[in-house]
Amino acid sequence: ETSSDINKDNSEETSDRLLSKSAAFINLCKCFSGASLFAMPWAFGQSGLLSGSLSLIFLAFLTYFTLFWLGKCSHLHPTIAKPTYPDIAYRAFGKFGFYVAWMGIICMTVGVCGSYLVFIGSQLSTLIPFEFLTQTIATAAVAIPIIFLSLFRSYSFLVPFNILGLISLFAAAVIVVIESSMNLDLEHNKNDVDFVANSNVGYYPLFLGNAAFAYLIHSVILPIEESMRDRQRYVVS
Repeated sequence: ETSSDINKDNSEETSDRLLSKSAAFINLCKCFSGASLFAMPWAFGQSGLLSGSLSLIFLAFLTYFTLFWLGKCSHLHPTIAKPTYPDIAYRAFGKFGFYVAWMGIICMTVGVCGSYLVFIGSQLSTLIPFEFLTQTIATAAVAIPIIFLSLFRSYSFLVPFNILGLISLFAAAVIVVIESSMNLDLEHNKNDVDFVANSNVGYYPLFLGNAAFAYLIHSVILPIEESMRDRQRYVVS
């Protein structure tokens, strides 16, 4: 077997591990559809229905344009085909941008992953009726498989699980909407939710934090875009 045949086989194997347009779309949907969606009813209670709805629409447009720009940035680096965020920041702002980008990635990753681990641990300790299974033990147990998952170079094999997660999340959202609609009482607002805006503006940052946690998925855009077979199809996806 010649070296050209070996390189061709390696290229085909690498291509098989890359994401299709549909797989990239599913991964993006999974990033948007997180546990923060189930906290949206509480978040609207902090902002008011109208102000919260308008804020979500504004965040949706802001997210769309910034995700588009990030995807374009990955093609603008003159020497690196698949640049990282620090690479792009170094090109734009020098060493200062490079270190700020790295610190931002570290803080964001620790914060988001830590929040999810604590959330999963708290839910497991509540659902499983064992006295010894405290939230701390459940969180530590969940962290063990997460450590091994972090060693993988590609997560394309998890796409079927993402599909299952999206279906489960959609089913749960439908059930919540049906249940809440059956108990909706506009005349006697038991939850004391303002229909226009919360008169206490100090509660609005609580809404904004939850909404931002749901929408701001920018840290995964470059890895997903650079893992696609046809990277030019990212904007369409």
